[in-house]
Amino acid sequence: MQDILRAEGAAYDEGNVVQARHHSRRFHMEMGRLAGNKHLSQLLYDLINCQPLLMSHRHDRPSEFSGHNLHIKTMGALARGEGDEAVHYNNQLLTALKSEMLLDIKAADDQDGPPGPG
Repeated sequence: MQDILRAEGAAYDEGNVVQARHHSRRFHMEMGRLAGNKHLSQLLYDLINCQPLLMSHRHDRPSEFSGHNLHIKTMGALARGEGDEAVHYNNQLLTALKSEMLLDIKAADDQDGPPGPG
């Protein structure tokens, strides 16, 4: 997990957001696998593999979003055995991602404008 976090951070430092997002997805899939819950792991795998499709419509507004800092905090909490703290950081990450997606929806609505006469 530490290697994945280092690779994610290095990719962001180099400005390679696509590669950083790849490492971010690997981080979450590995967390699911290490949790030992086969069903959770498969759900995470399926959801994460759909994420690039959700973001593919974004041509004029590249995302500035990075969960790397929260990944580090989550790993630290898990390493200390602080499950509730890890859940807190993961919830912060999900809230930030939701906000990013809501911005996409608003931008798409603004770009399309109001519906014309039918």
